[in-house]
Amino acid sequence: MTQRLRLDLPPEYLDLCRDYGLDPAALLRGFIADLCEMPDWADDPRPDGYTSHGSDERDLAWAWFERCGYGIRMEDERREQ
Repeated sequence: MTQRLRLDLPPEYLDLCRDYGLDPAALLRGFIADLCEMPDWADDPRPDGYTSHGSDERDLAWAWFERCGYGIRMEDERREQ
């Protein structure tokens, strides 16, 4: 089940999407799907529109997540429990 989130998007992001002809919401959904390792649309289409772009993209999204330090924080919290 999805949860609605209101997010104010900066003009730089909107300009990037416009310059490349991308739907801002679809781009965010795709990144979220890659980061969360959701199946791609061909294998298991989802009614909410979230779909991964493939295994390489999932790996790269996770690498970004870890490089930014988010993964480390999760591991630290697990150790504290």
